[in-house]
Amino acid sequence: MLRFPTHALFGASLLCAVLACAAGPASAQIVLGGKQVDDPNAPTPSPAITGITAPASNGALLNLDAPDFQPLAIAVPAFAASTDAEKQLATKIVDLLNKDLTNSGDFKSLDPATFAAETVDVSVAPAYANWAGLGAQALVVGKVIINPTGSVRIQFRVFDTATGKQLVGTEYSMPVAEAWARLAHKIADDIYEKTTGEAGYFDSRIVFVADPGPKAKLGLMDQDGANASLPLTDVPSLQAPRFARSGEFVVYSADAPNKSGASQLTTGLFTLASGRREQLVIGSPQPNPDARFSPDGRSIAYSRNENGNADLFLLDAAKRTDVQLTKTPGAESGPTFSPDGRYVAFATASGVSVARADGQQATSISTGAYRSPTWSPAGGWIAFEEGGKIGVMKSDGSAKRLLTQGPSDSSPSWSPNGRVLVFARRDGSSSKLWTIEVSGRNLRELPTATNAAQPDWGPKLR
Repeated sequence: MLRFPTHALFGASLLCAVLACAAGPASAQIVLGGKQVDDPNAPTPSPAITGITAPASNGALLNLDAPDFQPLAIAVPAFAASTDAEKQLATKIVDLLNKDLTNSGDFKSLDPATFAAETVDVSVAPAYANWAGLGAQALVVGKVIINPTGSVRIQFRVFDTATGKQLVGTEYSMPVAEAWARLAHKIADDIYEKTTGEAGYFDSRIVFVADPGPKAKLGLMDQDGANASLPLTDVPSLQAPRFARSGEFVVYSADAPNKSGASQLTTGLFTLASGRREQLVIGSPQPNPDARFSPDGRSIAYSRNENGNADLFLLDAAKRTDVQLTKTPGAESGPTFSPDGRYVAFATASGVSVARADGQQATSISTGAYRSPTWSPAGGWIAFEEGGKIGVMKSDGSAKRLLTQGPSDSSPSWSPNGRVLVFARRDGSSSKLWTIEVSGRNLRELPTATNAAQPDWGPKLR
């Protein structure tokens, strides 16, 4: 992997690392820095070694679980720019940044007309009292620089206007401007993290079934619906695409011809970078469309039907051999791993159960007509579908609550930080994707050009 020079940002040494830029051209990369800076006028030391460092921890401005929750008012003035190309790029980045923050439901971006008279400079401490007086609880200032080589640098800072404390002081760079959307998402992630105290989720993607039916397509898009593509088309009965934790692979189900020329279900593996497809599980009894990766990517759990009964199996992804996890008269399906990979939750005829990943000590945690249990990547919660509604329960089965009213909601999947759920909603012949915050706030539809179903939210990009 190529390396780019480290930089110093306004008195703080930057610890930089190259990250693959999946949303831009295949050769595009981003250099990420992230060390806390408290004094905009501090002297500049020498560049630091290459690596990744999270910004120093600060008290969160926003409690997402507060019973009287109100969105955080944030001001994002136009980023400084000199040339027309820089100004055009700065406008696109600021617009998408505001869209990310507003769409989350956790922020309220102030109208630029509110602060038209204010001046901002990324290298100078802002007039905090002025911004607080305008209603801004947080302020983002930035600068866009396009180098003669075509590479781009984005410098930005985030301030708590009440205390005058800098929350983030970071520089990102990329060799091509086409990857600007990922920079905007990463800046939004930084802002989300430092104001809420929780990891962001904006620099991530969603995979789904596009135009579900006999000849379905595999859809892939950014979490906001942008940069949509169809990596696979005309796949017979494509179902249940699900990301590996690495984001490199998608496991899915589809029909595959058998010796007689009829079709039966198979579990396949799709490599996103190369477009390679492989059959993982096929044969009799046939696998169900519920395969899911373990957190470490070494195993794939799924269920098989035999004589009207479904049991769970665990496939070794490297050896392509499987072992049976459950052997009970009742049907088990929809396996989902705990974030540490030690346990598997699954649906039964009477509810949701949890077992060790070796299939031992299965325990029922909740009774009801549940489908599609999905363990939060943050741990602690399991999402489910019940009667066409989406709900969540704690991993011990307690505190169950429904988040949507249905009547035809299905296939919940968690954002990388475990704060938001994406799901499919059918209305007559139409099926679209929606998101909702785990608190039940901010129900919104994601834009898709086609009918869309069975979404799976992937990890944050690297």
